[in-house]
Amino acid sequence: GGTGPYHISNLRVALDGLRLLPHDEKYPASANHELLGPAFWASRQFPDEEDFERQWRIRKNVYKRAAEFTKEGVQAAIAVAEKDLAERTGGEEKTFPLADWWLRDVGIDPTCR
Repeated sequence: GGTGPYHISNLRVALDGLRLLPHDEKYPASANHELLGPAFWASRQFPDEEDFERQWRIRKNVYKRAAEFTKEGVQAAIAVAEKDLAERTGGEEKTFPLADWWLRDVGIDPTCR
């Protein structure tokens, strides 16, 4: 569908189903689908921080990974979502509001990227 607002139950189903998708050149193995889902949601729907944090915490607990793997995965997912955002906006938008929050949450200084 389009990029309009969807009921929250659709988000849960979509984000949970992402882990079953195969990887390819556009979505490399370093960009895990369970992380791409929240990244695309944040870069297209612009949820508020509270909603994003709630969904992120659920996934973070379900898809437990080593800390470094999570850091690398979040960085890769944000990079893919930012590339998509830049392509969709003709380069006018390069990042989304929650990208820096998400990086800080996994222990990455957003000013160092």
